[in-house]
Amino acid sequence: MTQESQPDSTGQSPSTPPTGDLAQQDPGAAASQAQVPPQGPVAQPGQFPQQAPMPPQPYVQQPWSAPAPGFSGAPRPAGPATGPGLAVVSLLLGLVGSVVWLLPINLDPGRHYLPIPFGVGGLVLGIVGLVGNRKGKPTAAVGVILSVIALILGILMTGLEVMHSAG
Repeated sequence: MTQESQPDSTGQSPSTPPTGDLAQQDPGAAASQAQVPPQGPVAQPGQFPQQAPMPPQPYVQQPWSAPAPGFSGAPRPAGPATGPGLAVVSLLLGLVGSVVWLLPINLDPGRHYLPIPFGVGGLVLGIVGLVGNRKGKPTAAVGVILSVIALILGILMTGLEVMHSAG
């Protein structure tokens, strides 16, 4: 039983070789035109083909660029700027030391000594607030001035108390 091949859409049967110049000149050329599977690994649908790992690249130094607008590019100071806390405390201690002897409290045996500790504390904190990279230097300067006034008042009051008790 022989089976006759049906012609395909080009009018040729699948078992007959294609007709044309190439097929007539070289019968092996028609076979070479058939699809050849690609060499190497074939990626399945939804997968990417394997690639060889790239060798590590050497580190490249980035060129220096100009600083952004508004920044000088100069190195920062050694420490961050601290707040005006010391300056405010110095101002308050100097102020309290300057007026504590005016308070209407009966502190007769020790009233003349009260401005001295406030003045010393305010003076120390004011000087520390003035040096270094700190905020509130004008406040610290006023605190130093008020602390010096408190110390002068304390020394004068102590001296007057000593002279009063001696005479």
